[in-house]
Amino acid sequence: MKLLLVTLVLALSVEAILGSHYEAKAKLWKHLFDDYHKEFEPEDAKIGFGMGIQCAMYDRRTHVVSTYVWERYSWVDKRLTWAPADYDNVQSLRVSPDHLWMPDFKLYHGHDEKEMTKTVLNHDGSIIWIPPAMYKSLCEKGANDTLHCHYKIGSWTVDDDTVGLEKWGAGASLDYYQNTTCPLVPSLGHVEVIRRTYPCCHNIPYAAMEIAVDYVYHDDHDDDHHHHHHHHDHDHDHDHHAAVAKPAHDDHEDEC
Repeated sequence: MKLLLVTLVLALSVEAILGSHYEAKAKLWKHLFDDYHKEFEPEDAKIGFGMGIQCAMYDRRTHVVSTYVWERYSWVDKRLTWAPADYDNVQSLRVSPDHLWMPDFKLYHGHDEKEMTKTVLNHDGSIIWIPPAMYKSLCEKGANDTLHCHYKIGSWTVDDDTVGLEKWGAGASLDYYQNTTCPLVPSLGHVEVIRRTYPCCHNIPYAAMEIAVDYVYHDDHDDDHHHHHHHHDHDHDHDHHAAVAKPAHDDHEDEC
C-alpha cells in the first residue's frame, strides 16, 4: 500500500512538472510571436553561412553535377529574446521556418532544393538552421576528366546593407564527405564572400558566397559511359532572373 502511494505521488509530481513546463513554453510562444512579423528582416542582422559537402555525382548525358550538402545558417533576431528564469528555465525552442523570418539564399547558377527543417532558437535571439540541400549545376570540364565547380550562393532579394553575410567557420567543409560511396573525390579551392553593386539596383551592394571545388573520379571507378561517351561542346547560358530586378548572372549586369 505504501509503495502504491509513493508511486502515485511521484506520478502526480512528474505530471505537474511536465504540465508546468508545457505551460511555460506556451506562454513563451505567445510572448515571442503574438506581435512578430516574419515578413520584416531583423535589424542589424548578419547571416553566417557555410556548407558541408556530403556527396557529388556527375551525369555524363546532361553534364549536370548533383551535389548533396548540409547548408549552415546562423543569425540573430533581436525580436526573439527572453529571460529563461521567467519561463521555467526554457533555454531554447525548436521552431519551424514557417514562423520565422528566414534567409532566402539560392544557388545563383543552377537549381537548388532544400528541406525546410526546424531551426533552433536560443533565448538570446540567436538562430541556427542546418537544412539538407541538393544543388544541380553545370561545371567546367578540365584535363583528365577533372570537374571545376563554382558554387555561388546568396540572398535572392535582400541587399548586403539590410542583412550582411559572413562565413560560418571556414565557409565550406569536406568533413562529412562520403568518400567510400560517392564516385567523385573533392578538393576545396577558394571560399570567399564577394560583394557587388548592380547599375539596375541603385548601386546597392549584394553579397554572395563563392565556393570553388574540383572533383576527380576514384581511381577504381567503373563507368561504362567514360569509355564510350562522345564528347560535344555545349555553350550553356544557365541564367536566373530575380523578381526584384537584381540580376542573378554577373555577366548580364549591363542589361539591367
